[in-house]
Amino acid sequence: MKIRVDPIESIAAFYAEQSIFLTGSTGFFGKVFIEKVLRSCKDVCEIFVLIRPKNGMNINERLKKMLTLPLFDKLRDEQPSSFKKLIPILGDSSEKELGLSLSDKQMLIERVTIIVHAAANVRFNESLKSSILVNTRSTRDICILAENMKNLVALVYVSTGYSQTDHPVIEEKVYPPKADWRKTIQIAESMDDHILNIFTAKYINNAANTYVFSKNLAEGVIKDYSASLPCAIIRPTMERVQKVWMEEFICDVIKEKRIYTYMYGQSALLGTKKYLFNDDVSTAGINIARARYRRVHSFMTMSKINIDPTKSIAAFYVEQSIFLTGGTRFLGKVFIEKVLRSCKDIREIFVLIRPKKGININERLEKMLSLPLFDRLRNEQPSSFKKLIPILGDSSEKELGLSLSDKQMLVERVTIIVHAAASVRFNESLKSAILVNTRSTRDICILAENMKNLVALIYVSTAYAQTNNRVIEEKAYPPKADWRKTIQIAEVLDNHILNTFTDKYMNNAINTYTFSKNLAEGVIKDYSASLPCAIVRPTMVIPALNEPFPGWVDNINGPIGMSIGFGKGLLHVCLIRKELYQDWIPVDIVIKTILHAIWKCGTISYDNHISTLPNSAPLVFNSASGNLNKLSISEKLQRGIYIAREIPFDQTFWACNIYVTNSFTLFYILTILWHILPAMLIDLILKLFNYKPRFLKLFRKIYIQNCELKCFAYYDWIFDNANALFINDSLSVNAEEFKFQTNNIQRDSLK
Repeated sequence: MKIRVDPIESIAAFYAEQSIFLTGSTGFFGKVFIEKVLRSCKDVCEIFVLIRPKNGMNINERLKKMLTLPLFDKLRDEQPSSFKKLIPILGDSSEKELGLSLSDKQMLIERVTIIVHAAANVRFNESLKSSILVNTRSTRDICILAENMKNLVALVYVSTGYSQTDHPVIEEKVYPPKADWRKTIQIAESMDDHILNIFTAKYINNAANTYVFSKNLAEGVIKDYSASLPCAIIRPTMERVQKVWMEEFICDVIKEKRIYTYMYGQSALLGTKKYLFNDDVSTAGINIARARYRRVHSFMTMSKINIDPTKSIAAFYVEQSIFLTGGTRFLGKVFIEKVLRSCKDIREIFVLIRPKKGININERLEKMLSLPLFDRLRNEQPSSFKKLIPILGDSSEKELGLSLSDKQMLVERVTIIVHAAASVRFNESLKSAILVNTRSTRDICILAENMKNLVALIYVSTAYAQTNNRVIEEKAYPPKADWRKTIQIAEVLDNHILNTFTDKYMNNAINTYTFSKNLAEGVIKDYSASLPCAIVRPTMVIPALNEPFPGWVDNINGPIGMSIGFGKGLLHVCLIRKELYQDWIPVDIVIKTILHAIWKCGTISYDNHISTLPNSAPLVFNSASGNLNKLSISEKLQRGIYIAREIPFDQTFWACNIYVTNSFTLFYILTILWHILPAMLIDLILKLFNYKPRFLKLFRKIYIQNCELKCFAYYDWIFDNANALFINDSLSVNAEEFKFQTNNIQRDSLK
């Protein structure tokens, strides 16, 4: 129904001698409502404002403080006596019957003619109990109070435009509520938060959150009481809607929508600067802010970054002290070798190591340095190994298991942190994955906050930490859960309890590894406001393309395991989609991307204006081959089989061939026929000759791993790697040893 306002009638005249009862008066909406009514409806009789004591201030003090805001300056100058029309009422919308005293109730019943109910708890993550009591029950109690008001002419409920999100088009009508509001109020009053939180997600019936659900039910309250009360519902959205008002209510109508939007956006931003941040909004102040922004923009906008071609990356690393976690793993070893070889003037590298299998940290470091990986370095720069300093610690322990003396040494000397330690088992328990991958990241950040000379903190994540998105952009995403609460849960509960609700808690994450890495990115995102952070997300890491020599590898994870399986004639069937484009990236390219990220973070940190920016987002680099000559699994297998036949392993058990299918049923049948039955036969023969049977156990492990990788075998993602490629392509000719070739990455890796 179209409402027509008679232009002869005055809105202001309607409000003459009206008594208004307003809830939510100290909120954003309530303050503006009070100012507008007092200024434009000069003959309004009175406004009763519901206020609760807060932070040691009583209701009169809170009202007095509110009226000192710049919002009321115009009113204070033109109509100072209008403030006398404001009558504070002690109450709280979270309490039953609004927490009103009997005398205040009686006064409101006798005098109020208009009710505006704007009080609400607007937190999206509020508990169901609190949301229902504040937003739904208070609306019911307002209606009960209103039924006793003989002079009431209007009850207006301020809802939200998002209370009816089940509908693509929100019409100006009342919709049925998502649940019985009477029963829901009873449940909220009788049950505690712990019990309610268990079934909140299911109970709110696909509502976006508890806020919109409780507002939806509140509209149901108004709908039911509208049979006996003069009710109306206002549903504001998040956008400013252009309106035409009468007389004092008229604002300029600007026909050109883009001009209107610009002007409104400009005034809103100036208001935010002035009233929220106390910024200088004079012409001189804005010019200073613009100059500062231009300096910041030149560093932060990756697509317009201006890299000095004469600047040397190697020169940046001169006298830098690096703290590296995960130094004994695949990425860590290659990182150490590359830094010592290409950044000759590095001061030192502190390597976090834990004792293992009866070997202390010095022995483990010495054993690692005897690997062929370090042969080139051993021949060309043998003294560089002295720059490696082992630090006793463990990323699975709280505060990384560091001693006080080691902490102090790191705080005083470290300038760069590379956090690459991780538990990469896909079937790891939730407890272990969170403690190793998420808590250790938090503890690294806490340690970093004490490092006065820190120029870069690099977190090595995984490109599969954000698999809810089809396209993985180079930006920080919101985590799947509250990482603080999750760490607390992992520290308090045992494995048995955690394992019972792991799948539900992970919120559709592929496994505990990707879930814990997702939360770790959330840690970095939050700490990046005070630390110079960057995230590097490698995809599936494969053997080195060029450095320190082609083909270097020391593990059988990911694609390498599958290649070894069919190369030795052990793997004959695999559950995977032939058309799948899996993103593989050589380890030496990942290391160069990490070095680029450190350098970029470091150069930004040297700018004094950057370090003071609030809520800065971390730089993100997807270390991926992306769209650079993609190969399907079918093409990769064909090349792999050809290479395996040309350069066979010394010990092969069968002909090199493999059948791939995306049918789990066919995969299961062929596993029985081609893997399990032959394995049982071979194990039986081994037993007869007094050898230890091993093939059935091996093929069982292969089957389990194939099932665990099912998601990666069915789905592919698009990884945006513009940031990583841009910095690489912008490096000068003098920085060739830090550049990687961007042509034919996947094809070259299979040569």
